This record gives sequence, C-alpha cells and structure tokens, in this order.
Amino acid sequence: HHKKRCIDHLCLVGSESSKHHKAMEEYVKKKEELKRDTTACRNLFRAAVADLKLGAAARHFETLLSLLACCSVEIGKMGHGRNNFNDIIYCLEKIVDERIKSWLSTPLPSTLLPPHYWATADKATPSRTTNQAVLIVARSKDGKPCPIPVEAPAVYTEFKEASYDMLAKQILNGISDHFGTDALSQLCGVAADGPYQARGFKEYFRQALGLNDDEDIALPITWDTAHLLNLAVTDVRDSNTKSGSFFRQFIKRCNVFNHVLANGKGFAFLEMVDKNARRPVSYATQRFASSSFEQWIKIEKSFESFWKAFDHLHPNRSEEEEWQYMIGGSDFVCNLLALLDILQPVIELMLSAQSLDTPVWKLKLWWPKVEAQLKRATDGDPQFFKRINDVKPDLQPGGVFKGVELLPEWLILKDDGRDAGKDRFTWQMREASDVIEDHKRSAKDLVGSLEKRIQSVLQDEVMAELEVFHAPNLVNLHCGTFIGEKITFFRPDGEVEEYGVEQCKKLMKVVSKYIRSSGLNFDLRMVHSYMDRLKRAVQDGIWKRLCPEWFNFVNDRDKEEIIPSDMLVEIRPKDSVELQSMYVLQFSSGKSCAVKLNESCFYESFYSNKDLYEIAKPPTCVLLDIAFAKGEPEAIAESFYNSMRNQQQSGGQANVSLVRRTKVNWCLPSISLCENIIKESVSLYLKGDKHIKPHRVLAFFSSRANQYDVSKVVDRVNTEEGRCPFL
Repeated sequence: HHKKRCIDHLCLVGSESSKHHKAMEEYVKKKEELKRDTTACRNLFRAAVADLKLGAAARHFETLLSLLACCSVEIGKMGHGRNNFNDIIYCLEKIVDERIKSWLSTPLPSTLLPPHYWATADKATPSRTTNQAVLIVARSKDGKPCPIPVEAPAVYTEFKEASYDMLAKQILNGISDHFGTDALSQLCGVAADGPYQARGFKEYFRQALGLNDDEDIALPITWDTAHLLNLAVTDVRDSNTKSGSFFRQFIKRCNVFNHVLANGKGFAFLEMVDKNARRPVSYATQRFASSSFEQWIKIEKSFESFWKAFDHLHPNRSEEEEWQYMIGGSDFVCNLLALLDILQPVIELMLSAQSLDTPVWKLKLWWPKVEAQLKRATDGDPQFFKRINDVKPDLQPGGVFKGVELLPEWLILKDDGRDAGKDRFTWQMREASDVIEDHKRSAKDLVGSLEKRIQSVLQDEVMAELEVFHAPNLVNLHCGTFIGEKITFFRPDGEVEEYGVEQCKKLMKVVSKYIRSSGLNFDLRMVHSYMDRLKRAVQDGIWKRLCPEWFNFVNDRDKEEIIPSDMLVEIRPKDSVELQSMYVLQFSSGKSCAVKLNESCFYESFYSNKDLYEIAKPPTCVLLDIAFAKGEPEAIAESFYNSMRNQQQSGGQANVSLVRRTKVNWCLPSISLCENIIKESVSLYLKGDKHIKPHRVLAFFSSRANQYDVSKVVDRVNTEEGRCPFL
C-alpha cells in the first residue's frame, strides 16, 4: 500500500495527485521568490553604489530606483526609502573592511610576509564637524602603493579632548577596530604635518606599541615634505622684511585680475576677447604654494587677453587709475617672470614630494639640487632667469610684452581715499635696479627659510640608515664598464662590498620586532649576505638587463635604435639640475644614450619581477618593504578630503554617514567589478548584526504587492508632476 501511494504521488494519479501538484506549485513559488528577492536586493545595492559614484547624496537614491523601474529592472516591492541607505552603506563598508583585513594578512610573493605600511592623518572641517582622516598605505604584490582609508572620527566633542595623545589613540584604535589588532604589528611609520609633531603624540605611539625611547627608526613620526616646504614659503610671505612686503604687494597686484575679470561683466568681456582664455583666480592663502603658483602661470599665458578685457571694461579710465599701473607696469611683468623662475624649482620639489612613490629620505637628497639652483638667483645669475632673458629688451616702459604696451613703473605707496580728489595717491617711481634687487633679496630670503625649515626636521641618523636603499645610490654603486667577461666598477671593490652594512644592522634590530613569528632567518651576523643579495639583484637588473624599465630614454628615437643583441658596455652618472637622476648608457654597437632613472619602477620590480626578487631573497625584500614603509607624503589625506566634499549633502549630514560614504566610494571599483562584494553585503543586509537589524525580503507574492505599480516610494517619485504640470 505504501509503494502504491508513492507511485501515485510521483505519477500524479489517484488521490495523491492534488497534494503533489500543490507541493510543486509552492516549491516553484518559493524558488521564484528567492530568485526575485536576490535579484532585487542586488539591484538595490547597485543603485546605492551608483549613487556614491555620482556623489548624488542619498536623496537621489530613490530617483535611481525609479530609473531602474522604468527600465523594467527587478527591484522588488519594498525597502526603497532612503532611510535604508545608511544600512546599505554600512554593509558595504563591513565587507570592504573584511577584504582589506584579509589583504593585509596575505603574504607577498617577494617577502613571504604580509605587507608593511605607514599611516598618515590630517584634521579638516569638510562639513559641520572637524574630523581626523586616517589612512594607511601599503604596497601590493605589484609594488604599487595602495592608500586605504581607515576612518575619520570627530576630534572636538563635549566628551573628548582634542589632545595629541587622543589624536594618536584615534589612529591606533581605528586601525585595530577596522582591520584587527594584529595589523598594528605591520605599522612602520607615521607621516603628518606640524601639529602632529608634538611630543605627546609621539610618546603615545611609543607607549602603546612598546617601543624604547632611543629607537627613532622603529616608528619615525616624519614631517610631510609638502607642508614643510609650504611653511618655508609662507614664512617669507608673512615676514616683516622687505621680501615679505614685496611678496604681499605682488600678490595684491595679481589679485586685480581675479577681482576685475573673474566674474560678471568682466568675465563676459574676457570671453568676448578670447574664448579660450583662462579664468583668472585669486591667490589661495589657505592652500599650498604649488596651487597658488597656478595663478601666476595663468597670468603669464593669458596676459594679452586679460589686458584687452581690462581695456574694454575701462576704456575711459584716467591717467591716475591705479589698476592699470598695478597690472600693466613693466615692473609687474618683470616681477611675474622672475618669481616664476625663482619658485619653479621649489614647486617642482613640492609636487614631486607628494607622490606616494616618494620615500621619506628623498627630501634630504633632493634639497642640495634645489638649493644650488636658487643660489644662482641670489647671485643675480642672468642665465637663471630664463623667462626674463627671452623678452629682456621689451621689459621697459613703452616696450611690448605679448602684444601689450607696458606702462611706466609707478607704485602707489598710499591711498587717501576718494574724497582726496586729485591728491588721492602717493606715487613712487621704481627704477630697474630696484626691481632686480627685489628679486635677489627674495631669492636669498627664500633659500634661508627653506634651509632653516629643512634642517630642523631632518633626522640625520634615521635618514642615513634608510637612504642606503635609495635607488640612485644603489645604481651609482654599480656604474662602470664591461670589459671582456668582467664588470669593472668605478668605485673600489671594498667600498662596494661595505656599502650599507652598518646602516642595515641598525634597521635589522628594529625589523626583528615585526617578524618574530615569520620563521624567516634574520640574524645580524648575516647582514653582509643580505646586502650582497640586494647588490647582486641591482647588478643583474642593470647589466643583464633584467629590468630595462628602470631607465627611460630622454630621446624616444634612441629606444627604437637599440636592438636586443646590443650589450651594455658602460653606464655612468650624468650631472643634471633635474630631480630625476640621469645616466649615460654605452652599448656594444657604439650607441650612446642619455636616460633617466625611473625610481618608481625600480622599487616596484622588487615586488613584481620574480627573477629579481628570487636573486634578492625574501629577507632582503622584507628590509626593502619596511624601509619603504617608514613614511611618505601626507598629500593623500588631502585627496581623501576632496572626495569627502563630493559626498556632502545639502543641509548637512552626520559625520559618520559622510565618512562612510566617502570611504566606500574611495575603495570600491566600478559597479561591474563589485558583484562579489555586493553579494556578500546583501547577505549581511538580510541577516543583520549587532549594529543593524535584519531586513525583510524585497520581493513577495501577496495581495499587498498589487497595491502599487512598483512600490510606495517609487510610485511617489514617478507621480511627481513638477512645476509645469501641463508637460
């Protein structure tokens, strides 16, 4: 009887047929519900990611869902309100943190250890709350520096004091809370600006991580190079010296273009004169000098258009009109060109120092080159002022610069106001010798300010121990000639063998703290072996051409003419004022080429080039990884704040929501590459955890589902008629 019932049930015969039919209907219904629910939830998360990428604020999340519904995309029947948006972003951040934590604990192929990293922090008030953005930077298996945002907690509240130890505590707690306590053992350095150089900030790190007072190299708290250089420039600008007065007067004259032509009628005349003219900007005192430098570049390139627009705007101006002498005097043009030449080496240094590939010891090695150039300006070397030399005969009253006839060199010393009538202004005639003296004095004071700032922060012992891993130093060590079957280095053999050994010993004493449980052999008695492997890898990278990408040809044609059979027979350094190190390569075919060392590729190859890191061996690669993680620029924190401003919502929002939106948007790739992250986030969204409640399924079959075309929220958005209902 039991067998007959089973057969009837499966074959849909007899009294069992209706039961099986109902069971199959229920099964298909549940399966369809699960499929629709999964698809709807994922589309909901895709809309949230799109909202982040657009910087549209959560209020446009509903509009995106309306768009999907109009495109017949499955989005379910509920859960479409923007009140759910914060929970969605929370789930995405949770999964992103788990992925980052896993990545930070995964050994690199070159070191066989997880990546070491450095941290940076910066305070700002992008919205209504002052917060502290914390980021860490570690190198991937390809050797690329990867900036990872941690968090940006508020620093001023009624319950927290914004003390230096509190700021340090926020950094360490943020890393351990998001990525685990074990991640703190991989922290090698901190880079920050002036406020973070206080003793209390450093002491908290030493005590929290168990470091001795004499181990500066264990966790150096280094100055951000760009901030340091900018402070040197502002010291001159804000000083009570003649150079400071000259600098401020020049800025005032440059700001006339922004005041007159940047908006309204003035900009309309500027567009009429030249549609391609750049809009003039004001000197931004709150930003780096490198950004404000752009104001002067714009004035130089669009000077003719600016003057023509000013001339059209004020055609009937009197002879005593102040602005025309401020922006059209020959002394103004001369000052503009001179200051562009003086500040250009400093700005190039500042911009180069903001790259994530710039090691912490770079400033010490770059500064002598920049100093040598600036001292030429202090000596009045005519060859230094290239911009002036190109137009020198025309830089005089009555001369023509870019189609503009220059006015006499009048400078207003005093303005008694409009009520004074004709005697309103007190004028001073400036001689050419006065202008030249201003240039020399400004260059001299700038050099002095830079020297004072740089020397005050360079920790010679720490930098000396780290700069042995400097790419140009290692390449210079292997410069020489290939004769017969032997390489003859320009330096004595003993000097090559002993290079960096003592400095490496000091670093290894600190390295052992990070790798106690790794199983790698780090014995101080093996220091010669570690450095020898590094030198052997560099030697083979150059002479066996394992890494041709290390050198960029100055002339592209030279690269095309070099054939694979050409052997390198000589490499020698070449003197250059550029920050990049230059060399001359001689090949067996007789071809000689000038090249620039690509330091970024040099460092990355010890992570990505298997032939190279197998020569160097893991312990040596660990030394390099830790040396690179001792600190680099803090400019990446400024970039994070720029992204945060794009995520602001009109009317303000909670700091935690703003930070979470920024972090998720920063970390996530394009929507098409987020499928696995979205899948895991949806699972968390439905299950919930201790911070968010479980969410109901979005797709269901019931009479309630037929009350709306799509859902209550989407129907409300779709029925908005706008301000012109007749449309």
